Amino acid sequence: MSTWHVLIGVLGWYAAWSIVAWIAFWLDKRRAARGAWRIRERTLLGMAAVGGFPGAYAARKRLRHKSSDRAFSWRLHLLTGLHIAAGVALAVVLQRAL
Repeated sequence: MSTWHVLIGVLGWYAAWSIVAWIAFWLDKRRAARGAWRIRERTLLGMAAVGGFPGAYAARKRLRHKSSDRAFSWRLHLLTGLHIAAGVALAVVLQRAL
């Protein structure tokens, strides 16, 4: 498997989960406005943890949802930092493989 295949696969994974996370934030915002059952923060953070953090950030910015919740923000920043660290580690491994 080439480096490009790995890169495309990783980017596809993040794109797919970002779309799922964005939709979940949108649904949660909509439910909040209607007073309906909400999506658990644990679920929203779980989507960010598996790769949807770009979509979560985009939804927070665009929808202004969960942007003032400090505890949620802290956890989301932590998960994002872990993904960035993992991305750097993967880049180092792939660079050494070349």
